[in-house]
Amino acid sequence: MASQSYGSWDKMVRRCTRQADPDYPKYGGAGISVCERWLSFKLFLEDMGEKPTRNHTIDRIDNSKGYSKDNCRWVSRVIQNRNRKQDKVCGVYWRKHRSKWQARISVDEREISLGYFTDKADAIKARLSAEQQYWGRNDKCANY
Repeated sequence: MASQSYGSWDKMVRRCTRQADPDYPKYGGAGISVCERWLSFKLFLEDMGEKPTRNHTIDRIDNSKGYSKDNCRWVSRVIQNRNRKQDKVCGVYWRKHRSKWQARISVDEREISLGYFTDKADAIKARLSAEQQYWGRNDKCANY
């Protein structure tokens, strides 16, 4: 299991520290960090123990905080998927394959792409502008 534990550790460190990693915008780029102690695989393993099974992933208990002994646990993929925050904000979606945000809107039962954006705030602005254009208001989605 050590190699599986190492793989989970390596992915965690890369997505929080390497700008070239496709997941960096949602982790390191969003302020999620790995505690200094855990930059060492040996110390990470000392704190977390071996990955229980192949179907376990590292989970942050409080998603607003980074990776550390007090905020992480091994959980099954089922639990992880249930806890995962949505990458959607009423018509704004994270597109991992492009490493960009996409803004979309539904008009007359058809989806219209409003474009892809590096910055989430720009995607939200595009969505709000389209709501005004197509619906005459931009209060339909009040969760921005």
